[in-house]
Amino acid sequence: MFKAFSTDDLIFHVGVKTSRDLALFDDHVIVNDFTDRLAKVEDHGGSILAFALMTSHAHLLIRAPSESALANMMRDVLGPVARFRNVLHHQQGPLFVRPFWRRHVDSRAYLLHLAFYIHANPAPRFRDLSELDLGWQTSHAAWSGARPSWLRPDDLITEFGGFQRYLAYCASWLGRRRVVSRRLLAEPAAETAIIQVARWFRMHPATLLDESRGGTRDRRLLAWWLRSSSGLWASEIGDLLKIDLRMLHRWVTSAQADDLLHDARDWLHGGLKRAA
Repeated sequence: MFKAFSTDDLIFHVGVKTSRDLALFDDHVIVNDFTDRLAKVEDHGGSILAFALMTSHAHLLIRAPSESALANMMRDVLGPVARFRNVLHHQQGPLFVRPFWRRHVDSRAYLLHLAFYIHANPAPRFRDLSELDLGWQTSHAAWSGARPSWLRPDDLITEFGGFQRYLAYCASWLGRRRVVSRRLLAEPAAETAIIQVARWFRMHPATLLDESRGGTRDRRLLAWWLRSSSGLWASEIGDLLKIDLRMLHRWVTSAQADDLLHDARDWLHGGLKRAA
């Protein structure tokens, strides 16, 4: 099992989503309350390495001693935020989708990519490094400046070889995105499918084609939708996703059976009907 920074700590990519796609993080009062409560991770021996707050969801890169400690951290953050928001708006009921999404970071390459992916998330069409600062609700700027005690990216920045090396890494992914854009132009039958799935997950289309991310739910849905709608041969889809035909079959079958992708499948099929 991958252990971060030569310690016994684990790293988790955590996703938090609001119920009914509530635009929670458009409210600056709630944003301030949420970020203040992130200090609770320290009570359980953890820290935040990176974060990005979107309209209805958040990405967190969390260092924790164990998965149970991570669960306690998120309980102490999400519960009080939900109660605060409900009191503020005289409402009741759950604020966040449960359980929160989590994925153990199992390699150094994945860890480094997440730093770029999370900070780039609020600016999915950025064209140069200066646009990373447009996502003001991320930890990107704080990596090189003043930051709260619970945000501790120093070990991760060291893994890059310093902040300038981190920026160089981001720049290299900008170059890869341009290559992907050219590849999409060469595969017009796949372009629409990729853009549609990216739009559903609110991410850059190039991220879907990043083979280092493995069989994430978004990539499995893309495999299913390409197989269903693009008209490409299975071998062509495999080449696009950098997987073999056996893995492609597994992803397509998994996406078709995944209840959590039900709404996404309906939305994609609805787009075909609307186009017709």
